[in-house]
Amino acid sequence: MKSKGIVEAIEFRESTHRYFFKDMEMIGVTNVFKKTGIVDFSKVPTEVIEPALVIGDDVHLLGKLYGEGTLDDTTVDLCYAGYLDAIKKFYAKNVKEVLMIEQPVCDPYNLYCGTPDIVYRNMDGDICVDDWKTPEKPHPAWGLQTAAYKNAIQKCFDGIVIKHRGGVLLKSDGTYDRKPHKKATDLDYFFAALKVARFKIEHKINT
Repeated sequence: MKSKGIVEAIEFRESTHRYFFKDMEMIGVTNVFKKTGIVDFSKVPTEVIEPALVIGDDVHLLGKLYGEGTLDDTTVDLCYAGYLDAIKKFYAKNVKEVLMIEQPVCDPYNLYCGTPDIVYRNMDGDICVDDWKTPEKPHPAWGLQTAAYKNAIQKCFDGIVIKHRGGVLLKSDGTYDRKPHKKATDLDYFFAALKVARFKIEHKINT
């Protein structure tokens, strides 16, 4: 893959989860869903959502470190052992070659950024973009999310054609379930949500 020079101009401020491209702030993919209310945790009790978010963040980190080959299994807390087993099984069955792990990407024409969890070549040699998930049930926004990532990745690199998208549901019992995202309308719906999110930001609409 040959970079078009776009990723080199992206700044991701992890502490605030904000993206900048050539010093201009860009909206992030997941923030589009929050701004439009497609994803809304406001009615979920704090004692429920906070532990779930911690688990999600920690499992994402496990997937990242394992994919990079830098994970020391002895440092993994026993409560995450099942999730790690699920990650290992996913890699063993699906991943022939890792191409990118948590590489921020940008569509400078539609003015958004995002960070896909993993881009890889599968056992058939096809390029895939997947996102780690830990909730019990899939969310309709997941397909829009990977469609946005696919579009941005292909804007950033020459010679890359992503054939498959999916959400990988990692479970604490050591199993996983990869949910393919195949709807051709996913990107159209994402762009529609992106326009609404921009409108709300421009007019300072918080509801």
